[in-house]
Amino acid sequence: MEAFLATVAISFACLVVVILAWRVLDWVWLKPNRLEKRLKEQGFQGNPYRLFYGDTKERDRMLAEAKSKPLPQLCHDHLRRIHPFVHQIVNKYGIFLTPFFEKIVFLIIFGGLALMLITGKKSMIWNGPVPMVMITEPEVMRQVLMKMYEFQKPTTNPFLQKIATGLVMLEGEQWAYRRKLINPAFHMDKLQLLLPAFYTSTYDMIKKWEEMTTSSSEIDAWSHLHRLSADVISRAAFGSSYEEGRRIFELITEQLVVAIPVINAVYVPGWR
Repeated sequence: MEAFLATVAISFACLVVVILAWRVLDWVWLKPNRLEKRLKEQGFQGNPYRLFYGDTKERDRMLAEAKSKPLPQLCHDHLRRIHPFVHQIVNKYGIFLTPFFEKIVFLIIFGGLALMLITGKKSMIWNGPVPMVMITEPEVMRQVLMKMYEFQKPTTNPFLQKIATGLVMLEGEQWAYRRKLINPAFHMDKLQLLLPAFYTSTYDMIKKWEEMTTSSSEIDAWSHLHRLSADVISRAAFGSSYEEGRRIFELITEQLVVAIPVINAVYVPGWR
């Protein structure tokens, strides 16, 4: 009897190992290759899938290289700086992006695929074993944006759900309800009421620049522009100055510092 129970336990353990091994193999190799084949049949082109990492290593390398070099003066080539790998893939497999169209890049996540709406022919990049497809047809973009139940966000790092709980992380009815709540704030008549806040914040910044240029010919504009954005949001949303809302924006900055590496990392189920 004991020998029989031991045999059953060993068989069960072997079965569990085989199932786990099959699921891992399907996750890191079989499913990505099936998706790659299907996407190529639909006209999407990109780098071949590389085991586990996909394009993430090359993407991180190009981003670090771009950040290590200063931008030329009066340069508006922002996409090459912010997303150099995406810029390279689109120009390689799609069409060359003009500066105007480089400004309209935005990301939407849905059901196991990440969709990037961008001008250019059909192309794709690999975020680990998950493909990100880039489309151009306006009608397809409209369908993705409207059919919120069919095109849903993929499973992300659970830790990200603890630190980023806004509209971009919600799904289904929760997303629709939250969007309905905030939508009136973006009506034109409401935005026009914010003009005095924009004017006050911008005027204060320019006044400080004028005072600073009396003793120096150079100004670090980045810190002032960051402060301007925070000040405008604070005045418009809270009716207070940036100084009074500083703690809120410090917390938001800390949140971004934690969230961005989590977003860019390849999530391994159970690794945490």
